[in-house]
Amino acid sequence: MRKLRHILSTGVFACVVILSTTLAVDGADRIEASEVEIGQDVTAVENPWYSYSGYTGYNHDGEFILDPYFVNAVAYQSFTINGYEIDGSKEAMDEYGENHTVVETYDQQILKYADGKAIGVSFPVNSGAVSKEALFDVYGETENAAPSDPDEVAYYNYQIEDQRIQFVVRDGWVTEVRYGGDLMNHS
Repeated sequence: MRKLRHILSTGVFACVVILSTTLAVDGADRIEASEVEIGQDVTAVENPWYSYSGYTGYNHDGEFILDPYFVNAVAYQSFTINGYEIDGSKEAMDEYGENHTVVETYDQQILKYADGKAIGVSFPVNSGAVSKEALFDVYGETENAAPSDPDEVAYYNYQIEDQRIQFVVRDGWVTEVRYGGDLMNHS
């Protein structure tokens, strides 16, 4: 009987030790998992990236300008189009504006200043793909910067962090985007 009591008490003790160790490890795993998830979310917010390849002016290809990931990438100067990373800031234009070349890629004009680096891009958007209302829903309403009749051609300028972007709207539809490059020396 004494031996049975000793075996049972040892068994109960072992079960308690195993159970408490399991709970402690499980609790630690949950804390680490939470820390990893938070860390990953912060990294995603701090380093958004948007890369576009191909034409922008066919069918609904230009709709990507409404994508929140695109807007965030512009804010963090993390937008690449056809292999060119665009810095649409005034500082980049001031620094590299005299030393750039115009490169035609697909249906875009890119102001290149180094391999894979550019200070601006201009690209068409198919009329009928992005309405002025959809543009305002994403970027907010702003004043028409054009002296012309807003029903014909309107220029809507936005400052997103230190990046500048302009949308050309004709008859209520976005038809061109100008990002940086002193807004491509237009308007």
